[in-house]
Amino acid sequence: MRLILCCLLLCCSAWLSALESEGIFNIVKNHCFQCHNDAQKKGSLNLKKHFYADRIDVPKSLVEDLYFNLEEEQMPPRKAKKVLKENDRTVLLQWLETYQQKAVDSNESDPGLVVSPRLNHIEYDRVIEDLIGYPVNAAKYFPKDGGAGSGFSNDGSTLSVNVVMLEYWLVAAKHVLQYARATPERGLRWFPAPKPDAKKPQAMLLDIRSDWSEWHDQQEALQSVFVRHAFSQTTIPTHVDTSVFADYFEAAWVFLHKDTLGLSDKTIDDIAIEHKNLKLMPSVLESFYEMLTKNGASFNGDEDKFYQELSSKWQALPGPQTPRAQIQALCQDLNKWCISPRLKDKRFDDRSRDDFNGNGYNPFYPFKGMDMDLLAKRSEQGLRSESDWRRPFYLNAPSMRRNVLPEDLEKLKLLIKETQHILKPNLAADRAKGIDIIRAFTQRAWRRPVHKQELHRLMALYDQQRLKGNTFDAGIKQALTAVLVSPHFLYRFRKNSQDGDLQLLTGTEMANRLSFALWASLPDEELLIFGKYNALNEEAVLVKQVRRMAKDQRIVTMGKQFAAQWLDFQDFSQTAQVDAQRFPDFNQTIAMDMENEAIWFFQDLFQNNESILSITKPKQRRMTERLAFYYGIIAKPKAPQWDKVKRYATGEHYVGALSLGAIQVHLSHPLRTSPTKRGAWLYRHLLGYTLPDPPDDIPAISEDEIDDKGLSLAQQMELHQSQPNCATCHKKIDPFGLALENFGPDGRWRVKNAQGQLLNNKGVDETGERIEGYAGLITYLNHHVRQEMLVNQFCKKLLAYMLGRSLDYGDTSLVTAMMQAMKENDYRVVTALEVVVKSKQFRYKRMKAAQ
Repeated sequence: MRLILCCLLLCCSAWLSALESEGIFNIVKNHCFQCHNDAQKKGSLNLKKHFYADRIDVPKSLVEDLYFNLEEEQMPPRKAKKVLKENDRTVLLQWLETYQQKAVDSNESDPGLVVSPRLNHIEYDRVIEDLIGYPVNAAKYFPKDGGAGSGFSNDGSTLSVNVVMLEYWLVAAKHVLQYARATPERGLRWFPAPKPDAKKPQAMLLDIRSDWSEWHDQQEALQSVFVRHAFSQTTIPTHVDTSVFADYFEAAWVFLHKDTLGLSDKTIDDIAIEHKNLKLMPSVLESFYEMLTKNGASFNGDEDKFYQELSSKWQALPGPQTPRAQIQALCQDLNKWCISPRLKDKRFDDRSRDDFNGNGYNPFYPFKGMDMDLLAKRSEQGLRSESDWRRPFYLNAPSMRRNVLPEDLEKLKLLIKETQHILKPNLAADRAKGIDIIRAFTQRAWRRPVHKQELHRLMALYDQQRLKGNTFDAGIKQALTAVLVSPHFLYRFRKNSQDGDLQLLTGTEMANRLSFALWASLPDEELLIFGKYNALNEEAVLVKQVRRMAKDQRIVTMGKQFAAQWLDFQDFSQTAQVDAQRFPDFNQTIAMDMENEAIWFFQDLFQNNESILSITKPKQRRMTERLAFYYGIIAKPKAPQWDKVKRYATGEHYVGALSLGAIQVHLSHPLRTSPTKRGAWLYRHLLGYTLPDPPDDIPAISEDEIDDKGLSLAQQMELHQSQPNCATCHKKIDPFGLALENFGPDGRWRVKNAQGQLLNNKGVDETGERIEGYAGLITYLNHHVRQEMLVNQFCKKLLAYMLGRSLDYGDTSLVTAMMQAMKENDYRVVTALEVVVKSKQFRYKRMKAAQ
C-alpha cells in the first residue's frame, strides 16, 4: 500500500554511520539514479532528493514501496543495464527494515502534524443539514475534493483552496439562506423549499400574506374535507389527504362502541382530538357519525342511495371484540370505496351540501386583536385587495372555531404581530432579538462559543441593512452570510507545531473531532455538554459516546465517506458507464439504488457493530424493491413499491461486499467486464498489497468481450500475460478478477457472456492454489491468512480516516492494538473505533512551545 507522508521527512543520518550511509548511497546511485533522477523521474519518483553521500532522508511511504519492489525483484527491472547483486539487495532490505523499526521506536504514539482541514463536500452538506434541518445540496457548487495523501477527502493536506473557492463559498451560503426566513416574532425558521426574497418591507408583507392564506386554506380544507371534497366532486383535489377518511370511519366506530371499549366518559370531541394523536376535526366527525348511524336520512334525491350504501357498509363492521388492526384495515377498504372514481354522477347539489355542513356558513367575525385599519393599508400599497388581506382573520363561528386547535390560534396571533410589526417596526427591540438569533446560529455553525468582538462585527452587518430601510430578515441574512463564509465555519482549526510539545485536546476540540470522525458533521447537544465539562477526557465516557454515536443514523457517513473512498465507489451514480443499448435495464435510478445499497451495507456494519469479516461472508442486505428485482432476488410483485427499502437474504450469488453492484459495475467497461481492474482493486484496496505502475507499452484489450480476431476476453488475457513486462503482476491479480466474471458489466449475475459463451471464471494464484468462481474466491478470502490481511488493511484505512492524515511510523503499534482488540471481540468494527479514540494520536495535538 502506498502511503504518502505529507509534511515530515524523517532523517536517517542519526542512525547510520557515515560509512554505512555512503555504502547505501553508492548502491542506490549505481542502480537507481539512472531512471529516478531530477530529469527523468520514472514512476514519478526522484531518488536523488532523498539519497546523499552523507545523509539519507526517506519518507515512510517511500520506504514501504522500496522494500516491496526490492523484495519482489521489481527494482531494478530485469532489462536494466546493471544487475543488482543479491548481496546488495540483501543489504538494502536489511537497511530498510532497520530504518523502519528505529523510526517506529522514536515516534511511538505521536499525534503527528494534522493540517487543519476545511469542510469537504460531504461534511459541508451534512453540517448544513444538521444546522437547518433539511438537505439543500449546497456543495454542488464546489469543485471535486482531493483524495491523495491518506486517500480520504477529510485529510487537510489534500483539500486545496484558491481564490475561486471564496466565490463558491459565497454562492453556497446564499443558496442555503434562501431556505430561511427571520422575523422578530417567530425568530429564524427554515423551510424545505426556497422562500421568495423579502429584502424590502413590501416583499415581506406578501410573504406573510402567503402564510395567512396557507393557514386559512388549511383550516377550511380540514373543515370541509369530507363533505366538500369527498362527495361533491368527481375528482378530488390533489392537496386533499383522502386517507384521513378511514380515520373518521374508525373514530365513528369507536364512538359507537365507546361503552364496551371503556370510554363511556368521552365526548365525540374527545375522541376526535385524541384519536391516534391525529386530532381529527370534531364537527366533521360529528357529521360523519350522524350520517353513518342514520343511514343518510338527512339527504334527499339521487345521492340518498349512495349514503345509504355507505352507511350499511360501515354498520356491517364487526364489534369491539374484533382486533383493532382488522377494524383499521376494513375502514381503509371503506375509504377506497368512497373515493373510487366509479361514481361519475354529481354526488349532490349545493343545497344538500350546505344542509350537511350545518345550515350553510354562518356570519363571519373578525379575529380579536387584529388592527383592521392597519390591515386595510395593504390595498393602498397595491399588494392585494383588502378582502384578501382580511380573509384569514375571519372564522366560521360555530364550527370552525370549534375545530381550530389552540396551537393554530397561537400561530395566527404571531401572524398578526408580524403584520403589524412590518407596518410599525421597533428597531431597538428588533436588534435585541437579532443578537440572540445571530449568536445562537453562529455558536452552532462555528462549533464553539462566540466572542464578544466577533458578535459585534456580525451585528454591524445587520445594522447596515436596517439603516438602508431593509427588513429584519435581510439584516439577519447579511450577518449569517458572513458566518457561513468565515474560516471558523469552513475549517476545523487546531493549533499545532512540528517542534512543539504535546497537549490534550480541549473538551470542545474533542467533541468536534469525535463528531466529524464518526458523523462527518457538527457535534450534537450531548457531545457539546460532555465537551464543555471535559468529560470526554475520561475513557469510559469516551467509549460510551462512541457506542451511542455508532447506533445513530448519522453513522451513515461511515458508508458514504469512509467505505466509499476506501473501496472506491464514491459518487458511483454520477460516474457509472454501462452501455445502454446492450443493457437497457440499467439506468440512472438503478445506479443510485446500487450506490445506496453499498452505503447502507457499511452503515449497517457500524450501526449493528458487525464483524468486518462480513465483507466476505453472507449477510442480509438493504436495498430497494426495484434493485432486488433487477438482481433477480425477488420476482416482480403484483403491486410493486419500487422505492420501498427492505432487507433481503441475497442467496449464494450476492454474498458479501464484493458482489455489490456499485463495485462490480465501477470495475467494468461499458461493454465488458475487466478482470484486471477487478483483480487489482481486490489486491490493493481489500488486501492492502502494493502493485507497481503498469509499463507504458502494454498491449490493448478489446473494448468488447470478443475482439476482431474472435478471441474471447479470457484468451486475450492469456496473450496479455505472455508478455514479460506484464506477467509478474497479472499472475497476482488475474485469478481474483477471473473469479468475479459471473458479475456482468451491469452488475447482474450471469453464466455466459454477451456472445453466449460460457465464462472462464477459474484461476490459479502465485502459490498454485486454485480459485474457482465467486464461491471459490469467497472461500479463498475467508482463509485465516487472507482474513488477517483484510483486518490489517481495514485497521490502517480506518485509522488514517479517523486521524485525517497519512499514517506514520508511530502508528504501527496502534494498528497492531486495533487488530488484537478486534480479534478478541469477534472482529467487531466498533471495537476498532474504541481503540482509536482512546489513543494518544486521537486525543492529543502538537502545540507551539511556550515563548
